[in-house]
Amino acid sequence: MKRNLSSYLKHSAFHYALRKRASPNETIVLASVDSGYLDMAINLYVSSLRRFSIENYLFVGSDPAVCVALSALNITCVEYIRDRDAESASVYSSDAFKRKTHLKTKMVLEALRLGLSVLLVDLDVVFFANPLPLFACDACDLEISSDVIAVNSGFYFARSTPAALKLHKNAWNYGLARPDVSNQKVIGQYLNRMKGRKEINVKHLDPEKYVNGKQFFYDGARIFKGDNPCSDCIVVHNNWIVSLAAKIYRFKEFGLWHYDKDGYYSNETNKYLSFSFPKRYEGMQTNVVERNTLKNALIVGALLNRIVILPKFHCIGRECFHNRKTCPVKCSLGSELNMEVFDNHLNGKYRESVFLTHDKVPNAIKRSLSPYYMIVHRGDEGLKNIPIHVRRRYAKSPDVVTSTEIMHWFRNRTEAVLRFYSLYDVWIYDENDRKIQAILRRIEKAFEWNRHEKY
Repeated sequence: MKRNLSSYLKHSAFHYALRKRASPNETIVLASVDSGYLDMAINLYVSSLRRFSIENYLFVGSDPAVCVALSALNITCVEYIRDRDAESASVYSSDAFKRKTHLKTKMVLEALRLGLSVLLVDLDVVFFANPLPLFACDACDLEISSDVIAVNSGFYFARSTPAALKLHKNAWNYGLARPDVSNQKVIGQYLNRMKGRKEINVKHLDPEKYVNGKQFFYDGARIFKGDNPCSDCIVVHNNWIVSLAAKIYRFKEFGLWHYDKDGYYSNETNKYLSFSFPKRYEGMQTNVVERNTLKNALIVGALLNRIVILPKFHCIGRECFHNRKTCPVKCSLGSELNMEVFDNHLNGKYRESVFLTHDKVPNAIKRSLSPYYMIVHRGDEGLKNIPIHVRRRYAKSPDVVTSTEIMHWFRNRTEAVLRFYSLYDVWIYDENDRKIQAILRRIEKAFEWNRHEKY
């Protein structure tokens, strides 16, 4: 009895919130959220809902903690259905992921039953314009985006019509019986069946304007902020990539991450370290050299208590495999390494390559730049290729740069950004230095091959 009462109260609270938050024309924007995806929800709010002054939205929580966190930021959220895996971000195609997707169907169905039109938005979506005024097909039951090989249940507009109600009711009932099948597949199956019987009027949104992750990032060769601007884009869906960490990092590199969690961008006291890859090597040697150089930078950053701003990597891996005709020159770390593993071990120790271009980074940080440095060995044959303006620091040993040398050279630098021309051919290693050994072990654990692509 107590459990039934609790469910009833949540149901009533949800209906009340739907009516209260809906616009005068009875339209509501809904997004399902759990604690595992809290940061992504906040980014959706900051980058899209708040940016375009969209007030008729409602985040629908599947655990109490997520609504408490959102409400503390004055972001409207109501708990509706509690999910046992709500505290963790579910991996694409896992059983928990598939089961969670059906909660979206349920909440849309309830809103349609109240006579509301619903814009269903996944959390990994960013608006380039306000899409609400653009759903102008009054005769349509559904206006839905594409996911390349199927309809995309992560962004669609449903009107409260008998056909839309039937679609969602059937999809929800099927989901109850088969939670091992994602709601996208279920909605697609019922939608095709109803279209074949001419029971539903569907408008498929222009894929050049409502763009999925494969078409926007991979096919469009958009990796870094400013790459191939899409003047016609209204919405981008950051899908076709696996893991929350990979999604967030891709958003950050393309300049679509606006959540300044714990002063990620705006902290005025942080110290940073930047470096570059000025040279491309032959074939896979590039990959080996750049990974080792990245490890060098992370060691130096740890020694000096500086956050490492990652460089742009030369493309040789999966980005080129999927874009043979339009293989970009430079790629992000996410093209090579598993960002979930990398972030688990080095969270807070690095920033994306375009970090200093973000409008939330203080100008005092952007202007406080050291000269360019390079650590070299005396007699190094590569010295002739180092630009004249680069300041050189010579290592005593032909094989090793010690932590003592690093600290002596750079610990008193006061600039916010300590800049290295490169960190090629440098290895900081002292087998008797426990701190260095601990740093190395943590870094080595962070390097795992990329498994992000959905396909």
